[in-house]
Amino acid sequence: MPSSIVFFSFVLSHLATTDKASRQQTIGVAAIIAGLILFIAPAHTGGGMKDVFSGDLLFIASGAMFAAYAVLVRRWRVDPIAATVTVVLLSCLPLPLLYLFVPSGLHSAAAGEIASQIVIQGFLAGAAAMFLYTYVVRKLGSQTASLFMPCVPIATVMIAMTVLGETPTGTQFAAILIMAAGMAFSALSRPVAKPT
Repeated sequence: MPSSIVFFSFVLSHLATTDKASRQQTIGVAAIIAGLILFIAPAHTGGGMKDVFSGDLLFIASGAMFAAYAVLVRRWRVDPIAATVTVVLLSCLPLPLLYLFVPSGLHSAAAGEIASQIVIQGFLAGAAAMFLYTYVVRKLGSQTASLFMPCVPIATVMIAMTVLGETPTGTQFAAILIMAAGMAFSALSRPVAKPT
């Protein structure tokens, strides 16, 4: 998903806004996408390839939608608070139907567990993350904001190493270095002047 957000933000911002990328940013974005593809490559070995590919397509579609959101927020100059409130409220609309018609096991979960997920998933990963991302998009543009998305797999690996004792493969370490280099290379580029 982070690589598709970077890719689609890069493409859609060229089509829908006046934001333009420098040659250095283009090279950095290409490095990020290559690193992310390399990072997920070990998951494509062994059995269950069809399920893995289907899952990847869903993540790519999700990334495309997230990138479209960022580009439209930038193009329409939407206030971050208004955008966050709208997304959160619209996301809540299908909840009664999901509760009634989709088996979830929610009734058997402990109240403390439900409350912690409301805070973690609802407020922190949901509303707060959406507000901060929208704010960054408004200030820096969708292309620049998307460059921070590869931090997700990097941070996940670091936390998994620390908390779970997991060890990434050599390929994944190489991918992390490529992504970090791509982010740094893009971040250090000079902005392209907007046409008047």
